[in-house]
Amino acid sequence: MAGIGGIIMGSSTYLWILDHEQVLENPEKWNDWYGGKDCVVMTTRSLPEVPGVRFAQGDVRPVHASLAASGKDVWAAGGGDLVGQLTDHGLVDELWISVTPSTTASSCT
Repeated sequence: MAGIGGIIMGSSTYLWILDHEQVLENPEKWNDWYGGKDCVVMTTRSLPEVPGVRFAQGDVRPVHASLAASGKDVWAAGGGDLVGQLTDHGLVDELWISVTPSTTASSCT
C-alpha cells in the first residue's frame, strides 16, 4: 500500500465490500482496509457513503489524473468494465488478477 497514491473502484466492488465487511455499520473498517488512501468509486447510481470515499461518473481519465497527481500508483480495484476503460486510454501498466470466490445456496425440491 505504500506505493499506492489512490484507488479507483467500480460500484459493484464497492457494494460487495460494504456488504461483506459490514462497513456501513463499522466505517472505520474502510481505513483499516485502504489505509486512508484517496478513493473514487465510478458509478452512475446513488450509493451509500463512507467517509473517505468520493463518487464520480463519466470519463475515467480526469479521475485517474487526480489520483495519480501524488506521483504514486493508482490501484484499480475491481470492475472489468472500469479496467477496460482505463486500458483503452493507456492508463494500465500492470495487471494483478485475483478472484473473490462466491457461492450461492440453493435448495432442492
